[in-house]
Amino acid sequence: MRNNRLYICTLISVGILGGCGHNNNQSSTSQQPTAMTTPPTQSAPHQTVAANSDGQSDTVAQVTSAVDTLLSQQASATYPCIPKGTKLKHADVSKGIATLDFNSKFSAISNMGDTTESQAQQALQQALAPISDVNKMSVTVDGKPFQSQMTDWTTPFSVRKKSGDSSSSSVSN
Repeated sequence: MRNNRLYICTLISVGILGGCGHNNNQSSTSQQPTAMTTPPTQSAPHQTVAANSDGQSDTVAQVTSAVDTLLSQQASATYPCIPKGTKLKHADVSKGIATLDFNSKFSAISNMGDTTESQAQQALQQALAPISDVNKMSVTVDGKPFQSQMTDWTTPFSVRKKSGDSSSSSVSN
């Protein structure tokens, strides 16, 4: 079944990331990633699955599952690229663009260095890339635009690499 293949591809791509690695090349104004102070013991909160006007609730469920999987892996990673405690509050997909709304913990990414922020962006892109109905993504925090010094996360950006990508991704929207 197509959904199972997408889910398996998502798990494999997220598993490869394994915490995004440790990086010593962070900008001079950045802070090292904070160590885990308490192990994650709570289950994921109820996620909002919104069906847009196109009725893409299945795609939204795939997006939510892929991002939740990534966040749970990051929660146990030694050197996470996504801040610990980050939760996906809401996901929506419209015209091929996945909008991810995170809780305020995600904002800490702006203090983790530009390399770590880039790794977080790549991790989210890789998590969403296997979902064929998603071509781009944008990020908000508590429903408001999130911008950092490195990236404007609210302007939709591709979830797939354009140059050097052997598979062609066509956008028909």
